[in-house]
Amino acid sequence: MESSSTIYTFEIDSANVISAVSDNWDAFALENEGEEACAGRVLGRPWWEFVTGNEVRMLYTGLLRRVRETKLQLTLPFRCDGPTVRRYMTMTVAPRPDDAVLFSCALVREEPRKLVPLLSREAPRASFALGLCGWCGKARVDGVWMEVEEMLRKLKLFEREQVPTLSHGICPACEAKFSQLAGLS
Repeated sequence: MESSSTIYTFEIDSANVISAVSDNWDAFALENEGEEACAGRVLGRPWWEFVTGNEVRMLYTGLLRRVRETKLQLTLPFRCDGPTVRRYMTMTVAPRPDDAVLFSCALVREEPRKLVPLLSREAPRASFALGLCGWCGKARVDGVWMEVEEMLRKLKLFEREQVPTLSHGICPACEAKFSQLAGLS
C-alpha cells in the first residue's frame, strides 16, 4: 500500500482484522514510541486489540456500521500528541470492496512543544492513572478536561519523579460530536 509521507493508512477486512498498512506506517509508529504498533506486529491481528476504552469502542462500532451500510466515507479531526510535538490530524474512514474499511490519517499541522514526560513511554510511572481523550488529547482532572500542560501544572506533576499511568477514553465534547457522526445520537 503506497502512501504520502504525511498520510498514514491501514485497512481492516470484513472481520475487522488489519490486512494492510501504508509504507510509512513503521516510521510513524516508531516516532510515537510505538514499537508494538509496527506492521509486523499488527498485520493479521484484530483491530479491536488496539482500540482502548469502552466509549471509544462504541464510537468506532457506530462509525464502521455507518460507513459499511451507507458506503459513504466520514472524515474526523483528531490529535496525535507525542512527547515533543502536538499533531493535528484528520482521519478518513472509507468503505472498500467486500466490507473492508480503509482508515487514512492525514497530518494537518504540527506544533513543537517542550518535552512532556507524561507522553513518553520511557518515563517512570506512578501507581495512579490519568485519563486522556483519544480524540482531542485533553486530560481529565477532577471531572474537568484540560490541555496536558495545564493538567501538569495543576497536579504539580513536574515536581514528581514519576508521572501517572495513562488510560484512554473520550471527553464528553468529542463523544457527542462523534456519536452524531456515527449516527448513534
